[in-house]
Amino acid sequence: MSDTLRLVEIAYTDSGAIIAHTESYIEEAIADMETITAQAKEVAVVAMNKTPEQVAAVKADIKERIDNGSTTPVLASHLDQLGLRNAVLQWAST
Repeated sequence: MSDTLRLVEIAYTDSGAIIAHTESYIEEAIADMETITAQAKEVAVVAMNKTPEQVAAVKADIKERIDNGSTTPVLASHLDQLGLRNAVLQWAST
């Protein structure tokens, strides 16, 4: 974890050519990011302004619910704790 977070977004055409490259920097940001494969696609989950401990606690709670056979292991409260629900709402409204 560093004091500056560099965000890079690259957009590609269907043929693989780069059509946009955007970079931004966030000073003194705290971020926790993990990449996983979900439904055969690489997915990155980024939680901003959350400590690694906060993110780990949410992940552990979800994992415990999975291990206990919950049919709804991910709750809206988990998304809220990570700031993901508001981020998706903001993203969808633009």
